[in-house]
Amino acid sequence: MGLTLIAASTVLLACPTTIETKQEVVGELDGWHSHDQPVKHRLYDVGIYDGDPKLRRSLVTLPTQSGYWWEVRNADTWVQCSYRGTSLVLTRVLNKGSTCELRREQGDRSRISFSCE
Repeated sequence: MGLTLIAASTVLLACPTTIETKQEVVGELDGWHSHDQPVKHRLYDVGIYDGDPKLRRSLVTLPTQSGYWWEVRNADTWVQCSYRGTSLVLTRVLNKGSTCELRREQGDRSRISFSCE
């Protein structure tokens, strides 16, 4: 009987690979009724920002063979996760000292994942 040791890294944060959204009509449309059908949206882009992403101060990415990575050096560094087919984005502050990576799947470069350790 053998013993296998597996080194595991701790993922501190990851963009959800899909989100489900609901939409609603803004304002009244005389005679019309609206209803919504929940739709799932797949992650398609990630940005890393110096401060709140609304300020649009994106950080330089370092390319790798399978995507990009960032080293988080400041306490006020944010990530923004964007999803295909919706204007909704998810944002949050990253932990200082984290190393973050965006990976593109081989064979389907439109499928990505993002995580920080």
